[in-house]
Amino acid sequence: MTRLLVWNIRHGGGDRVPGILAFIDAQAPDAVVLTEYRDNKQGKAIEEHLSRNRGFECVHPSGTLPRVNSVLIAGRQPMQRHDVGNDLGPNAHRCCAIEIDGLLLVAFYFPCGKAKVPLFDFIDRHTRSWHSLPTLLCGDFNTGLHQQDEEGTTFIAANRFESLTSRGWVDVWRDRHRTTREFSWYSSKGHGFRIDHALASPSLAPRILSAEYCHVPRESAAPVSDHSALIVEIAETRPTSPL
Repeated sequence: MTRLLVWNIRHGGGDRVPGILAFIDAQAPDAVVLTEYRDNKQGKAIEEHLSRNRGFECVHPSGTLPRVNSVLIAGRQPMQRHDVGNDLGPNAHRCCAIEIDGLLLVAFYFPCGKAKVPLFDFIDRHTRSWHSLPTLLCGDFNTGLHQQDEEGTTFIAANRFESLTSRGWVDVWRDRHRTTREFSWYSSKGHGFRIDHALASPSLAPRILSAEYCHVPRESAAPVSDHSALIVEIAETRPTSPL
């Protein structure tokens, strides 16, 4: 079984990095996806800790500026990087794709507003090939379903997020919580939104054992992030043919 932690650490972590690392360690994940990771001093401290204390290999988009929010994937199994930058252009820092233990893991940090549309287009272009593999799309999509995943102001491009499920992607949390409303982030006005997601390809969906949000890092007396973490447990996958 693979225990995957998906979490937005807010602006690279800053002086909250020790608390962030303590939370990660307490969850004992086999793999980690961090959004709003930054390739700077704090980011290097996160990588060093995961490498030294958990035996993880770490991968993130190359060439990202120190103050730019990006994504990091870390795991204890050997990883094969998949270059997606040429197909994403100026959004290359917002996606990282790797194959690990027979699973294709594609991590995203979506922008807000209409700027997120090119990332949905990117997923649409690759859906057919990704569906042929055990694939998990995960991260901060800054989007959800109208009325179900939001309070107050509505999402831009919610129709594009909904179209992913019509094309076969399985929202693994929603698949297990059909009538529940639960939020992973709150606005300054106190409105809740579920924007941190994991979407499985049809071949992977039956292997998802659980998908739950952990609100501890956001709701504790000394929060280490403004996002809840999503924890997904995946049954053992068999190695696929090389991509």
